[in-house]
Amino acid sequence: DMLELLVEIRNHQAIPMHGPEHHAMLPGIILAVAKNSGLSVTRGDILTGIERGSKVPGGSCGFMGSCGAATGVGIGFAVLFKATPLTPLARQKAQSATARVLTAIAGIPAGRCCQRESYMALQEVAKLSAELLEQPLRAGGALICAQYGDNRECVGRQCPLWATRKQGAAAPVTLPMY
Repeated sequence: DMLELLVEIRNHQAIPMHGPEHHAMLPGIILAVAKNSGLSVTRGDILTGIERGSKVPGGSCGFMGSCGAATGVGIGFAVLFKATPLTPLARQKAQSATARVLTAIAGIPAGRCCQRESYMALQEVAKLSAELLEQPLRAGGALICAQYGDNRECVGRQCPLWATRKQGAAAPVTLPMY
């Protein structure tokens, strides 16, 4: 499950709340889950996705007009479809994936939140994978927001993760599965 893997990686002490680490994380998650779901993905493919994602600069959401999570999704699909500048259909699929994720993320007028944007990106990947891949990728794991108090840019109730925030001893909320 892509969300479970996202939570596991983001809980590591080396991963900051915000940062370009997320740009490399997204293609790595997509490709690892694709491999574990039985799709033809090699360890080298996963490493290629991570390496390409690591080249997306921090702040690209604001400075370049394309969130690194969306770019990371495009990278993941480009690797899956073996896209190059000279492969029209594969290139189109990867670009369409980036565009759909970017449209979803841009639907919320908010400052950076790599957790929210990664969550939204993986939700879109689950939908896209059902359309484009022979094996859909799951994004149904529980992601509970515990950073709203630490994130100066938190948009509160406008965020799709707002309902999952920790409230004392509240039970975890499981997000919908696609």
